Amino acid sequence: MATVIGKIEHALDIQGLPGSKVLTITDMCVGDFLILHPSKLKFPLELKKHSLCSLHLTNKTDQLIAFKIQTTTPLEYNVLPNNGIILPRSVCNITVIKRAINEAPPDMMCKSKFKVKAVVAPNGATTNDITNSMFDKEENKQVQSVFPTKEFINIQETIKAIVWWVDEVIPSWVDEVILDAP
Repeated sequence: MATVIGKIEHALDIQGLPGSKVLTITDMCVGDFLILHPSKLKFPLELKKHSLCSLHLTNKTDQLIAFKIQTTTPLEYNVLPNNGIILPRSVCNITVIKRAINEAPPDMMCKSKFKVKAVVAPNGATTNDITNSMFDKEENKQVQSVFPTKEFINIQETIKAIVWWVDEVIPSWVDEVILDAP
């Protein structure tokens, strides 16, 4: 049975369906400071419902890192927290909330853009010390930015794919495991 579960997990990884355990392929570095996971924000698209997406910022340095997350459409998305200080070798969990929409975009494309900025913060800095000027590019100051990609996920298509796995693929694997059993 463990073989069947392993095959299912592998198949879900390949398909990019919920339950995916692929980590390294989807990570994105923000210069020398942060690792952004995942690099692609995926929003489940259900009409008239808010959708959530998680983002994890990992400080890969021995210094405090200040970050700021911006979007081109702040009326459509809430980013919590949208700025902060990440302790050395720590992770900050971010929640991105897509406000409910009444109809699906015609091409299922997400037109909004996101930008994550990061800079080394002064020792002892707190979230209250963060200012917009911290992220201004100046001589002798390294400000790094990354633009995570994003997409909508059609919930009905995902459910259909999972049902297909349950109805078609799993029974053949179970038969295979039973036939291969000693």
